[in-house]
Amino acid sequence: MTKIQYFVLLISGLAGNANVLATENWSVSMEEDPISRSNICLLVSKIYTIDDGQTTTPVQLIYNGEKLFAKTKSDIDMSYPKIGLQIDTHHPHKISRIHKQNIAVFANTNNAIHQQFIDGREAHLALGFWPTWPQTHTRMINFSLIGYTKAHTQFKKCQNDGKQP
Repeated sequence: MTKIQYFVLLISGLAGNANVLATENWSVSMEEDPISRSNICLLVSKIYTIDDGQTTTPVQLIYNGEKLFAKTKSDIDMSYPKIGLQIDTHHPHKISRIHKQNIAVFANTNNAIHQQFIDGREAHLALGFWPTWPQTHTRMINFSLIGYTKAHTQFKKCQNDGKQP
């Protein structure tokens, strides 16, 4: 990406939300934490859409410094096989729990998953949705990890300063 392309991307990302530092795939934003509901610095992925069996739903990865979340507008069904998050070819990370039916919580986001995000190229999220009767198949969405490291540096700065970078 050229400096001009990056500048245009940065400006276009900021135009829609004055509280966002954007890269193509990841951004840092002062937003409401999905669990605590308090405004804090969050590291968020680009929003993608996925077919949930009924319609399309937005899906976004969110990191609050302790936990990783996969947030949708559709109800997540934990009974589907092989759901979770896999970074490149690493062993998949299981969903710890579901919050408010539409947020998958990955509570064990230790240094290993963070390092996989830094070293990785793509995160593969597999989810099942309800209601789809009869049960159909697990839905897969891929998140690019390009730009994650740069956004994470800004995220740490935002956390330390307590304000938007």
